[in-house]
Amino acid sequence: MEQLVFRRVAEAERDVTLDILCGAFHAADDASRDRLRRLVFDRWHELVVLADANQPVAVAHVEPHRLRIGACSVLKADVGHLAVRPEAQGKGLGTRLMEEIVAWLPQERYQVSRLAGWMPFFTRFGYEPFPRRYVTIPVPPPSAMVRGKPWKEWLAAKAGRGATVRPYDPAHDFRAVHRLRLAAAMRPGALVLPTNPGPAPAAGPDPSRPVFVYARGGSVEGYLRGGLARAHAGDADLRYCLDELAVVPWDSVVVGALVRTLMARAAEIAPTEIIARLPYDERLFEAFTAAGVSFSLLEVHQAQDGNMMQVVDLYATLRAITPELRRRLSEAGCCPWEGCL
Repeated sequence: MEQLVFRRVAEAERDVTLDILCGAFHAADDASRDRLRRLVFDRWHELVVLADANQPVAVAHVEPHRLRIGACSVLKADVGHLAVRPEAQGKGLGTRLMEEIVAWLPQERYQVSRLAGWMPFFTRFGYEPFPRRYVTIPVPPPSAMVRGKPWKEWLAAKAGRGATVRPYDPAHDFRAVHRLRLAAAMRPGALVLPTNPGPAPAAGPDPSRPVFVYARGGSVEGYLRGGLARAHAGDADLRYCLDELAVVPWDSVVVGALVRTLMARAAEIAPTEIIARLPYDERLFEAFTAAGVSFSLLEVHQAQDGNMMQVVDLYATLRAITPELRRRLSEAGCCPWEGCL
């Protein structure tokens, strides 16, 4: 190979990068190709490549996120879809691409980076494993009894006086839901959302998607976004996932009504369980308990394939969160201290 060049992808290279991704990930069916096509054509500006003679031979997706740390935030690079052209695999191109990415991230002012993948490979570039944490909600079969009455009867409990749970209507609910998501995004570790969400979509509700709002007195007080997917790599069966729950504060009536609505949808494939990636927040767990929703806390430590993270610029990370560290030290009542960390 000629001298390899690391750079951002060009818009005119979308087709060739799509071919690399489809070949590397064996995307033979239409659904798999469509998912990769949406990534390449909608977010091509987030792709980076290794080019040989100006032709991409390896590609990766680097998606920017801002993570909240109290009143501050850090810029996180989510690295994914690392792919090498099939006929060029086994020549160290994946290693070279990761080395280039890790060196490039601080130059782009990223402070931390996360990825998920084969740990023996990615730990070579400074990434450290961290556990996946889940809330799991069991969904019994329709014939089950709960507290002496049919489970389906408990599931049909009303949302509350003057309230309703209905499918999310983007054209009508967009701004109200965004305000609710902004308030929920103040929780530690949440993604920082833009203050201005842009124009509302023209689309109406899609009853096929498990996305719901809790409305009372003309006001949206809760939002739940779910989906049907394989929750873990290698899962044989699809299951319902709870991807986002925005209720501020954690009101047990609102939380219970929204979660029961998703459970009713999941009952189509019961017995099963809903996998939820929700904040580890005792107030949320208290709301679940008060609403009568059974749940388990699950912490999974993968040994081979899983989540990894690294601080790519320690100085910039500490500088970004200094105001929050000062606030916490002040509130902790520690002795006055000054110094250099």
